[in-house]
Amino acid sequence: MAVSAEKIDAAAQALDLDPKVLKVLTKPSEVRQIPVHLNLLGNEPIYVDSQEQARKLERSDRAYAYITAAAS
Repeated sequence: MAVSAEKIDAAAQALDLDPKVLKVLTKPSEVRQIPVHLNLLGNEPIYVDSQEQARKLERSDRAYAYITAAAS
């Protein structure tokens, strides 16, 4: 499923990433095979090349979800 441009822009801003980079990460490559399902993208995956990157993004995604839930 394709992730909308609006979701990519919002997630990129929340994760402090370039939206163009995040869009590229929504498709696996030879190097990027580790899926990370992000709440910010409607639980759609992005693909990274290391478990360390996956854990960092998962932590950031969870932290953002907690902060926005607390602010509601």
